[in-house]
Amino acid sequence: MSIPNGDFIYNNVLFYGGKVITAILTLIIGLWLIGLLVKFIEKILKKSIKDVTLNSFLKSMTGILLKIILFISVISIMGVQIASFIAVLGAAGLAVGFALQGNLSNLAAGVLILFFKPFKVGEILEFKGIVAEVKEIQIMHTVAYKDDGCKVIIPNSMLSTANLVVSQKNFKNKEQ
Repeated sequence: MSIPNGDFIYNNVLFYGGKVITAILTLIIGLWLIGLLVKFIEKILKKSIKDVTLNSFLKSMTGILLKIILFISVISIMGVQIASFIAVLGAAGLAVGFALQGNLSNLAAGVLILFFKPFKVGEILEFKGIVAEVKEIQIMHTVAYKDDGCKVIIPNSMLSTANLVVSQKNFKNKEQ
């Protein structure tokens, strides 16, 4: 076994050291820019969309997607072949998708409910014999309270496929 000479080590340190420093700088600057962009998007969303839940969801999804793109870029700068890496991510995403199928259907239904607004907070829902006032629409489920004060948590996938009766009357007006 031969000992590498000083020029070989020096050249490799310069070559790979430059890549590492470039990747670290890209990561730091990229995270800083993503933070600024997410704050900017949050300001725009607050002015244009008044729904806090939808704003929070859009803001977090934007941040996550931008960080994934940044991470792939940093790996590419380091010299890793990203085609195989993306293929592995795709396969892992498919496996996770099958494992979380029920949760993903609730997530998709939550997004649809937030965008299309078939019902709103404060409205009365009649769903499978339950009559309750919607208090909160979350990304995975909707929280409502019955007339007697009982909390009802309904998965959004059930609400997106069920026949609903929606009323704007609250329980106080209902008694009149």
